[in-house]
Amino acid sequence: MISMTTSTAGRYAVWAIAMDAWCCRLQVPLDPYDEVCGKLETAARIRDMPITAAVRGSAGDVTEIMLLRDPSALFGTPDVSRYEDLVDLLTAATGWRRRPPNRCRGL
Repeated sequence: MISMTTSTAGRYAVWAIAMDAWCCRLQVPLDPYDEVCGKLETAARIRDMPITAAVRGSAGDVTEIMLLRDPSALFGTPDVSRYEDLVDLLTAATGWRRRPPNRCRGL
């Protein structure tokens, strides 16, 4: 499977491509939205890597995060193993739980 980033400015165009799709769902115990965003940003900075995250819930009760490997023309695309390390860091530091299955890997 190929992951790709696209632009919506003007015509549809592929900006970056990387082999292997990856995603991970994390269960969050009703953490505030701003706190969740801060933890995601901190982890991405610690690991020095781009990450795309979709957050489910509302401002005061985030219940789930979907992390996606998103290729970047500016920052490159880390190996899948680095994303797995990022998830390990997040679960150890926050108490968030990984939700199986990881259906996105190698789609």
